[in-house]
Amino acid sequence: MADVGDDMSDERAALNRRRLLRTGAVAAPAGLAATLLGGHAASADAETDTSGSLVGSWAVTITFPGSTQESERGLFAFMPGGVIIETNTRSKYPGIGSWRMTGASTFAFVFREQAFDATGAYVGEIHVAQTGRLTSFTAFTCDGTGTIHDPSGNPITTVTSHGDAVRYTTADTT
Repeated sequence: MADVGDDMSDERAALNRRRLLRTGAVAAPAGLAATLLGGHAASADAETDTSGSLVGSWAVTITFPGSTQESERGLFAFMPGGVIIETNTRSKYPGIGSWRMTGASTFAFVFREQAFDATGAYVGEIHVAQTGRLTSFTAFTCDGTGTIHDPSGNPITTVTSHGDAVRYTTADTT
């Protein structure tokens, strides 16, 4: 005859295994993100560091000087190792590229976005090249161009753009 205490121990062990699996399922992606981002994803120091690092998340207002084109909003993520990922209100596809510091508070970045027509057919790429300046730990400005290329890689037109960016962190609640 089995002891009632043994049944309770088996139930507790099963519950503990389930709890561990649930915790692992939640913690593993966060750990992977921290590893891929060089530990900055979960680092409070990255949010309060005042060394002038561009690494972080930025809300950007993009304008087109000398053009009637409406402004757009963008979200830029500058990651350790020189990778940038960008989204904006004009395109539903992200831009991916690289960045580098060119001075104590100056930097350059490039990214590409794929372009598709209303039917989903590939129509080319937009190549963006910008230079920027950190005006504070929480702000930067940038200027440059975006060149539209057809599917064969031939440039079609180039547009000048300007960006004003504000850093956001986990401390931001809005």
